[in-house]
Amino acid sequence: MTALCSSQRHCPRSALLLHSEALKTRFQVHPPHTVAEAVYEINKLTGMQLALNACRDFMHKHLGMKYRKMAVIPSKADPDKQSEFLHNKLEQVKRLLKPNFQLLPKSANMTT
Repeated sequence: MTALCSSQRHCPRSALLLHSEALKTRFQVHPPHTVAEAVYEINKLTGMQLALNACRDFMHKHLGMKYRKMAVIPSKADPDKQSEFLHNKLEQVKRLLKPNFQLLPKSANMTT
């Protein structure tokens, strides 16, 4: 009867779980820019080679990391230079390209 109550399911454990704290602190100090870079760092620290998908899953599930898309942060614009460009230089470029060039759609353009 005790044999019926015991569970003998096979639950494989990742060998990387032993290194998860070290990897977590390493990635907090030096976050990888790509998954390939994370694979390289894991291989260098633990000697284990992971596929890109396996590394991505491990970082998400066990290290709590998320994918962050990097983007350029626009710098502060000078309103005087923008106004000069819009009123002087852009008009010249529009006249050179097409005589009937419109910056805005016809429905949004109030001058026509």
